[in-house]
Parts: sequence; C-alpha cells; structure tokens
Amino acid sequence: MDYKIVKLDSFCVCGISTHISNSQSRNMGIIKRFWIMFNKKLKKSHMFQKGNWCKYGITYSVFHQ
Repeated sequence: MDYKIVKLDSFCVCGISTHISNSQSRNMGIIKRFWIMFNKKLKKSHMFQKGNWCKYGITYSVFHQ
C-alpha cells in the first residue's frame, strides 16, 4: 500500500455517527440521508462550507459479544 505523510496546520474535526446494515442497497439510502443531515447540522452550527472543505466517511465494524 502506498501512503504519504502530510503535515497540516491545525484544524477542527467534528462528526456524528449512524448505524448501517448488511445490505449494500439499504446502506446507499442511509448514507445519502446521513450526508444531507450532516451538512444541515454544519450549516445550523454556522460552519458554512466556503473554501476547500474536505469531508470523510469512515466505516468500521463493532462486534457485540
């Protein structure tokens, strides 16, 4: 795997989470609605999306025992 290290000035990270399913087709709708809601929350928090924004979606698995 190729990678590179990039040094950046300080920045703010904010996020929220949602649960997804095992169905790829259902997840497409969940994720689409999630990004719409997330962007509305950014706007409501006066974090307007001017300039060069970079947004990431991170998925991970949580195993319940």
